[in-house]
Amino acid sequence: SICSDDFQFIGVEGGSETCSPLDLAELLEAEASRFDGCSLRCQLLVHLQAAWPVSVVFGGHSGHGDDGEQAGASISVKHLPPLCLHLLLRPGYPAHALPHIEVLATWLSQQKLNSLCEKLLQLGADLLGMPLIFEW
Repeated sequence: SICSDDFQFIGVEGGSETCSPLDLAELLEAEASRFDGCSLRCQLLVHLQAAWPVSVVFGGHSGHGDDGEQAGASISVKHLPPLCLHLLLRPGYPAHALPHIEVLATWLSQQKLNSLCEKLLQLGADLLGMPLIFEW
């Protein structure tokens, strides 16, 4: 589940605003016209807990060993750092535009991060018109 501390507005860009810190109370109290043509930057942390130990490979090099597995050491973990989703809610979100998304996690390869991003955007296309950041 997502707690209020896991969702944070980072700032506003575009229109007459520049990227500036913004808290939720300020956003809710501001006149809607203040943000016309603006994009909102926000961050969402997604905490994961594995139902069983997960093997994490680290170190080594980008090549593969003789058995086809990635070279490096591996450890077994039960908890992982959260996924960090950087979102840019563009004008027209959620009715007409998907958010721009970047997924960050030190424990996932760039290939896996790109794949996760693609899947989130595919799901988003199916949910266009809905505030999908909490559906993800």
